[in-house]
Amino acid sequence: MSRVYPREFKESDLVLRRASEANMDSKLAPKWIRPYRVKEMVGKGAYKLKTLDGGVILRIWNMVNLCFSYCSRRLTRTAVSGPPISA
Repeated sequence: MSRVYPREFKESDLVLRRASEANMDSKLAPKWIRPYRVKEMVGKGAYKLKTLDGGVILRIWNMVNLCFSYCSRRLTRTAVSGPPISA
């Protein structure tokens, strides 16, 4: 039996959004689209997003269509200060 764990995002969390069918032109197209930052929580499970360079996304996204971006440290570092972190 699998459990569904509720997930909530905080402001400035990096998230990926689910690709729409229009964006998926082939079977091998990515299921998730680029990282965005959570700008604010609008309602229960609804979020406003912004791009990494600060542009605001007008649409409100439900948490069902979002997932955490686990490469947050690397992306934050490269977006802010230049070269990526060496491992």
